[in-house]
Amino acid sequence: MPRNERAGQPVTHEREALESVATPGFFGRFANIWRWPRRWRTRILSWLAVAGLLAYAFLLVWPAVPQKPGGVQPWIDRYEAIIYVLLPLAVGLAGLLLLRLRLAKRAFTKRAVKNTREFVPTAKGSIIQDVVGRDQMCYVLKENLRDPNERRPHLLVGGPGAGKTAVIVRLTKLLAKNRAVPVPLRLRDLGDGTELDFSELARKRFCREVDEAMLESWLVKTRIAEEAWRWLRKENRIVVLADGLEEVFADGKKEKDRDNLIRNAIRDAGKDRLPLIIATRPHAPLESVEAAVVELEPLSEEAALAYVQQHYDPEEEHRLDWVVERGRVTDMPLYLRITKELSRKRMLQHVLGRTAKGKLDTRSVDRPALRRRLMKTWVDAVIEGEIQEKPALTRFEREAAILQVSALACIGLRLDTVEVPFGELDTALPDNRETEGVDMAVAQFATTDTPGGEAGRGWDALLSFHHRPPRTDHGQTHWSIAQRLSRKLDELSGRAGPDHFGIDLPLAAIWAEQLGLVEAHGERVRFQHSLMQAYLGARFMEDLPKEDVGQIVSPAIRNSTGPGPELLTALVFLSRNDLDATIQRDGQHARTDDDAQSEAKLVKELQRAAQDLMGNGNRSDRRKGEKVLDLYGTALEIDAAHVVRRHRQANSHPATRTLAGSGCGGLCLHHELAAELAKKWREIRSDDTKGLEEAKLQLVHRFGEVLRSLGEQWEADRSHPDNAVSVNLHLPAYERLREIGLQEESYRVRIAIVEELGAGGDTAHVALYDELKDPWTRYKIRQQDTEDIEIREADRVVAQERVATKGTAAGARREGVRKVPVTKGPPRQPPGNAWDLWREVVLAAQVTPLLLGSVAQSEHRENVKRWLHSWCEGINPDRREDGHRDRLPLSVERALARGFKAAANRRVRHPASSTEARDILIGQAEQMLRCARSWFTQLTLIHALTLWALPDEEVATGDNTAQWQDKSPRNRVDQWLDLASIGSAGRLHPFVLEAANLAESALRTRKPEQFIWIDEVGVVNRIGSATGDPTRHRIHSLWIPPSTGWSALRPEAQQLVGDVLLLLNLSERGETPRERDRYLERVNQPELPPCLDGDRRPLDPLLSVAKQGPSRPGSRCVDGCSFELCPYPPRGARDLRELGEAFCRRQATAVSSGFRERGWRHPFRRHRAPWQHTKRRDLRQFWNDMAARMHTHTGPDDAAEG
Repeated sequence: MPRNERAGQPVTHEREALESVATPGFFGRFANIWRWPRRWRTRILSWLAVAGLLAYAFLLVWPAVPQKPGGVQPWIDRYEAIIYVLLPLAVGLAGLLLLRLRLAKRAFTKRAVKNTREFVPTAKGSIIQDVVGRDQMCYVLKENLRDPNERRPHLLVGGPGAGKTAVIVRLTKLLAKNRAVPVPLRLRDLGDGTELDFSELARKRFCREVDEAMLESWLVKTRIAEEAWRWLRKENRIVVLADGLEEVFADGKKEKDRDNLIRNAIRDAGKDRLPLIIATRPHAPLESVEAAVVELEPLSEEAALAYVQQHYDPEEEHRLDWVVERGRVTDMPLYLRITKELSRKRMLQHVLGRTAKGKLDTRSVDRPALRRRLMKTWVDAVIEGEIQEKPALTRFEREAAILQVSALACIGLRLDTVEVPFGELDTALPDNRETEGVDMAVAQFATTDTPGGEAGRGWDALLSFHHRPPRTDHGQTHWSIAQRLSRKLDELSGRAGPDHFGIDLPLAAIWAEQLGLVEAHGERVRFQHSLMQAYLGARFMEDLPKEDVGQIVSPAIRNSTGPGPELLTALVFLSRNDLDATIQRDGQHARTDDDAQSEAKLVKELQRAAQDLMGNGNRSDRRKGEKVLDLYGTALEIDAAHVVRRHRQANSHPATRTLAGSGCGGLCLHHELAAELAKKWREIRSDDTKGLEEAKLQLVHRFGEVLRSLGEQWEADRSHPDNAVSVNLHLPAYERLREIGLQEESYRVRIAIVEELGAGGDTAHVALYDELKDPWTRYKIRQQDTEDIEIREADRVVAQERVATKGTAAGARREGVRKVPVTKGPPRQPPGNAWDLWREVVLAAQVTPLLLGSVAQSEHRENVKRWLHSWCEGINPDRREDGHRDRLPLSVERALARGFKAAANRRVRHPASSTEARDILIGQAEQMLRCARSWFTQLTLIHALTLWALPDEEVATGDNTAQWQDKSPRNRVDQWLDLASIGSAGRLHPFVLEAANLAESALRTRKPEQFIWIDEVGVVNRIGSATGDPTRHRIHSLWIPPSTGWSALRPEAQQLVGDVLLLLNLSERGETPRERDRYLERVNQPELPPCLDGDRRPLDPLLSVAKQGPSRPGSRCVDGCSFELCPYPPRGARDLRELGEAFCRRQATAVSSGFRERGWRHPFRRHRAPWQHTKRRDLRQFWNDMAARMHTHTGPDDAAEG
């Protein structure tokens, strides 16, 4: 049967149109048509003025037209004074009024367009210049602020260096080009005497800028800024962009009440309908704030590569791809800027064998080491004058400036601040008046040998003799920093010849500001980029003795609130110092046992800090969960660097094997850290749920990279047993990561853990062999034991109640209802929580397809292949060889399909992919599609097969791949639908049919990111960033990277993924896994529930968990509904995967507009999807309610409904 007849309606888009699409994504087509709306009164006034001018022009030429007797000439003669005097005067006055106000507006917005970086206060002096990949987010923010009735303040939340200021810069320029008036503010300038009133702060900035510009104008000589401000506010044209909320009232009298002051200011702005966007780091006042919170997302790799490589160079492209993917430079815009500068200067070139001086070597390094090399190469290039060439500074002046700001960065890391006063270093030095006359002696002693034979010791002796106790509270630590700085500057003076460089912090700050490293503010410096501060501090500490480094680091780590993120980043940089050069050229040991003991001591200190922070009951730090995770992640990365360094050192030089001793000498702590982390995982909490989830995701990725790094060394030991005596590495702790996955409640974190386990290769196979070989059989045994115990305990309770109520009316009613024997003895404990057992099976089902591609040894691949075959037999029990006829539950079947799609997303160049595994997975996926019962399984497998069917230029054609080369996209899709119809008795779900239509479009356009998604939860909660040049072909590791959001999907795919997630949330409910499977069986029908197919009011998305009765499934269903799912799960329900507010707003807008806007190259003219038979008005209201349920605070009406 043809595909169109199955769907019951024609194809929704033309193939020819899809094949000619040149601009991917959704928002690129609307870049020139989304204008900021004007007030209707202003539009009428403008139209009348234009009409008056046209009428006046007509009357001027009217006398020249031959006139007939009568006509309108007598009427014109009668009102000649009005027509030729009053009308021009009225039109002129109205035009002058509008012209004056427009001139004031233009004077303000002109700077915003032409010199945006200087116009935005927080972007002045920054080395980040161009902004790419943020247009989607900017368009979404702009669209959410256009309608005053739906407008709310927006919080743009991102970590240090995530690119918040870059978004503000881009948004300022876009708004100014589209009739709006953006007013950027720098909130850290507020003092204790200033009230936090966003409208008033914006008014003062606007008036100051306009008055300065208009007083120079020849047309206007008066101050009209206030008048223009009132006009623009009424016109709804002002947009306030505030940056740096975390720094408001951080010190001073208002510090204690800052949380309430911030919340009240944001609430007042919302009441005034002020368009407001605030960029901030995650911190306490964001909790329960009346604003829409938008998480700042990393850039896509395509956007990053388009930014880094603006000029196509085939020789450089592969190297850039590697740096972007391996270093994950999209997380921080500063890394992008540095990579671009190095690429432009041809400093990413790789030299075979060894690296040339000043060149970047990208071989055999992990992510932290690669990032450190990027920073080091860039700073060295700045010193050499190859980058930041404009400042007229010599090489020695640049080096002197960087040395001094590095010392200040080191002090800032210790004090956990980005603003460092000069006094912190000045007061650690002797008074200049006391040292007058001894400078020459100091310089002389610094370069002479003492009787002890060590150069420079005389300098130390003289300076120690002259030194008086420092005048700061940090005493000896700052003194050691100043001492080392003085020595380094003295060495620089010796190399500089006649120039002499002393400590001159104000001058060094000015030089460093010209180089784009810091901001100079009088008697202090401010590090704009936390990453720059972290690297400069680590760069300075590289030359310090271990005891001095300990004096800097230990007090900050032992702080009651924990160390700052900048210090932890610096410690990771410090651990990667010359990681791949453990042996010096002369054959001497580059590292000693003392160095190893120092690193082990540091790891122990980080571990104790995490323990103390978890045990601290003080609620003053409400984000301590995130700090605990950051501490554990840092400790794992430092320990991994130590293990890898000792392993390479032992295997590279025979003399170093005695240094390694037996094993790691008790210094390999990653197993201890992993065990402790898994044990305390459930205890890690935070008041900021989203922030904690993001911190967990970061830790999982760091943990996975550490395990892969250790796995490489473990595999090397197994491959070369003779060398394994050097470092007896334990098997990497993949089982601990799996334990964390079994405990975790967050869906996103569990998916990330599955991906890390699936990429573990042979090491993960060995570590998880017992847990993956037959989890379904073990699950059934343990589940049966659990159910038996639960039944016995239920019988015990019933029997006890019967005894207690014997002789009463209640007891009489129970008699005969249930008679069971009373068990004796203490109650038995179930062998495990039901949800833990369920997660164990689901995790194994998802990991197995991923692991098949990552294992390299044939024996291991055969094992995984056998496990995968066993899973697929559970879907079709008739083919089981052991005679069992038990089917996998639908929840496990869906999890297995998700694993197939995640494996299909890997391209050939992915390190965990192989042609053999690809052919095996394709065959198993087709067999699974033939027997799948769930509509979601069928949809997911069609997505997976589509990704495998896409042509990959680097793929070596396998058996199954060769069969598809001669098939058209339509024939392939028809084949998959035929397979799916076998398990569905010939009736396919509407979602499956629509997914097949989109799969055909993906095959035709070869752009799967526009029609397919990998994780429906991730895609609807992520806006995404623009892809690169669609005409330039790039081969990456994944077809659809995790950074892809819903903005990349075509409107049809957006409608489908939205309703798919709605149905998943309706069906995946229940207090136990068995109850959840019953709901899934209830939804497993070829039709949609009436609440999705028709009227959606029974869903009632504004319900809350506060009222349990109305939220019971089936309590609000229409008569005759067999699904019994309504209402929608209430806000705050367990395991509920919410849809993003921006996504819901877009769906409401799509229903209203029907995607008929101008500029759509190939118009998509449907307002509703084929399965949506509800009224457009009701559908729009539903999506508005879905967006409103994300609000932290609701009004009285919402509370009444909920």
